[in-house]
Amino acid sequence: MKIRRALLSVFDKTHLKELAHFLAENQVELISTGGTARFLREHQFAVTEVSEVTGFPEIMDGRVKTLHPGIHAGLLARRDSTEHMGALEQHQILPIDLVVVNLYPFEKVASDPSAIAETLIENIDIGGPSMLRSAAKNHEHVTVLSDPSDYDSFMQQFFESAEKQKKFRKDLAIKAFAKTSLYDQTIAQALEKNLLPALEEQALRYGENPHQSAKVVIHQDDAIQLADTKPIQGKSLSYNNLLDADAALFALRCLLDGAASKNTGVIVIKHGTPCGAATDKAILTALKKSLASDPTSAFGGIVALSHEVDATTADVLASLFLEVIIAPHFTVEALLILSRKKDLRLLVLENLMHASLPQKSFRSINGGFLMQDHDLPFTDIAKAKVVTKRAPTSQEWQDLDFAFRLCIPCRSNAITLASQNQLLAVGAGQTSRVDAVQIAIQKANAGRHVLKNAALGSDAFFPFPDGVILAAKAGIAAIAQPGGSKRDQEVIAAANDHDLVMVFTSERHFRH
Repeated sequence: MKIRRALLSVFDKTHLKELAHFLAENQVELISTGGTARFLREHQFAVTEVSEVTGFPEIMDGRVKTLHPGIHAGLLARRDSTEHMGALEQHQILPIDLVVVNLYPFEKVASDPSAIAETLIENIDIGGPSMLRSAAKNHEHVTVLSDPSDYDSFMQQFFESAEKQKKFRKDLAIKAFAKTSLYDQTIAQALEKNLLPALEEQALRYGENPHQSAKVVIHQDDAIQLADTKPIQGKSLSYNNLLDADAALFALRCLLDGAASKNTGVIVIKHGTPCGAATDKAILTALKKSLASDPTSAFGGIVALSHEVDATTADVLASLFLEVIIAPHFTVEALLILSRKKDLRLLVLENLMHASLPQKSFRSINGGFLMQDHDLPFTDIAKAKVVTKRAPTSQEWQDLDFAFRLCIPCRSNAITLASQNQLLAVGAGQTSRVDAVQIAIQKANAGRHVLKNAALGSDAFFPFPDGVILAAKAGIAAIAQPGGSKRDQEVIAAANDHDLVMVFTSERHFRH
């Protein structure tokens, strides 16, 4: 394919003079911009300015110069398309056969620790990547040189057969796309690092254990501001306190967000896992029911309440050994009662039920960290698919909703048992689902809870029928699980054999 017209716009001018000389010798018209055009003129090459091609001057300090149909139509037009070539002729646009572009050295600028956000943004190349992509997309007809190290190969290929040139153009196009992809990743990483809100660090007494040092890193956003909340009573918060408090807030939102009833709610957390939960119209009743879920595990735990703590509720709380109590408000009388517990930490988070949940969650690993979208409460039990012969009663739907909601803040494998707006037991963090079922049933029996007609929630599918059969033998009447196992039909058959209700939520909630 004969090259008649070339567009050159480079930051790195290595070997540019030699390439331009070769092109000029072979009667290739040179189109250029800004500093590249000046460089070529200084070396006595005839250059057509981009503004002459577009009929439009460079504006905004050079931000806008090549982003024009006069350039990109010339790059993108397929030479084997009558329609494309006709459009060029109609609009008096000439095709461009070669693009020589390399980009502003954003990575070098970003590596300077003193670089501010404004400097980074001003060094983002817009026109260059656009031209590279246009030329690379149309590599059947356009050659793209994104790296000075390819100039020699290009000059050697210039007189080769059409077939060899075609493969060469394809290789160059792949290289151009790889460069623009890496360029975009570098920009995203640098801006994410540079544009994050200012972070504040506060030392903690120690980490999970006394031999581990720890800090809390605080950033300001519109989410619940647990990280920089100071107790209004009691000792400062420890690393483990903050982890458990965060788990309590998320579990409370999982319990109540989008719920059909407008009940109050209470969560009890021990070692990051819910061990008590209940809802009721009255916060005192919800508290008593949640503590009754597993009184033994509640010892030394953290309690989160969705509504104000009054004197009668404070009396119950003061009778227990607790590490932290979280609520949107405490009455004066409640504070007086709780002040008898000098070390008990009280946290006031007025917006805990309506502020945004975190958008992202982070976990450290060797050599880096993992980032993902933060999980969300499950609010669509009404859309769950009934897969058994028997459909849930209205009470079973309510219990299934409660049970499945509380799977989300539990560690996988997670099983929750619930009835009448109360968590009966949890089997969490197990390496097999049937073990999680067994533990939940054992804990419920130890707490003298009635499992007859209770509901079971599972954070992921049952891989075998064994967990379902175990639940049925314990008296459980309804199961909510995501579904999606290869053995779903066997699991459903087991449920039908034991007259169980089963619904598939189609939404998994692993929590590792």
